[in-house]
Amino acid sequence: MIHIDQMLADYAAVYAGKLVVSGAGINVLAARSTSEGYAVSFGVGLLIKIPLKAANCDHRVVISVADADGTKVTLAEKQTGSNIRPEDKGSIIADFNIKPAPDMKDEDEFILPLAFQFNGQHVPREGLYTIRAEVDEIELSYTRFQVLAQQADSPPKLALAD
Repeated sequence: MIHIDQMLADYAAVYAGKLVVSGAGINVLAARSTSEGYAVSFGVGLLIKIPLKAANCDHRVVISVADADGTKVTLAEKQTGSNIRPEDKGSIIADFNIKPAPDMKDEDEFILPLAFQFNGQHVPREGLYTIRAEVDEIELSYTRFQVLAQQADSPPKLALAD
């Protein structure tokens, strides 16, 4: 069975086949107020573990974000010619098919790192949100996080010493 390790971070990327994250393990995002709600910045890192028996098959990963009421937050716009289900609108979708090396054994697994960075992502309000990751229409991981309005920094108080 395919397995996903998922993490919310300040920054996430894939470099040289490795997942690179900074500031991982967070569950509260400071948001700045906008005319459309709030804007948050965050990264999502995924390690998709694929057993050998799931190789040589087409798979689809769907990443979505929803608020506490289950209302989806739009993460991406549909690309021309893309084949997505109506319920996946606004989600990030990645298709993959892993080809095994000839010397792999039945107990071996592939690790596919994926990362998504969202800078200034719009969310409608403060509150609880959930990032869901599914493969082949089966939810395999989720991460919950809280969006809180960023407190305005007050200017420093200066005083001259005698």
